[in-house]
Amino acid sequence: MNLSFHSPHNQAACIEKLKKAAPQPETVLLSFRNRFAGSYDGAEVRLWFRGYRNAFAPVFSGSFSRAETGRGTRLTGEFKPRPMAGLLTVVFIGLAVYLFWGDLAQVVQSGLSGVDPQIFTPLFLIVLPGFAWLIGRLIDQRLINAMIMKELSVSQVEKV
Repeated sequence: MNLSFHSPHNQAACIEKLKKAAPQPETVLLSFRNRFAGSYDGAEVRLWFRGYRNAFAPVFSGSFSRAETGRGTRLTGEFKPRPMAGLLTVVFIGLAVYLFWGDLAQVVQSGLSGVDPQIFTPLFLIVLPGFAWLIGRLIDQRLINAMIMKELSVSQVEKV
């Protein structure tokens, strides 16, 4: 789902405001004041929350364009998973299946009665990515949306 933010500022001013609130990673390492980081390439922007390490947290990817009304700037984009999220999900699920495969045969043969409950521990590896993704969706998206709205003086967000 794409989001569209309309700002009364011109494109250059919008980019400068976002760069102040979400500096590029090489400048972020020196400062713990900034809760957000971003990368900028012309009219393209990527923003993420850097409050904690969560490889499954979403990244806002968008681009600036001139508003249809001719006044102001429109930032249109969407939240996407980080590239590492897919790889980590495959690793977690693969590890869980590998650890659980032999125990699964025991469960199928004997049923659930008399089975050691610890054999279900690898299932945690399957649930973990989903839980981390949910935290990212619930918290990070809200924080990034609020930061964009504040910095660009946006009054409302449209879902496109």
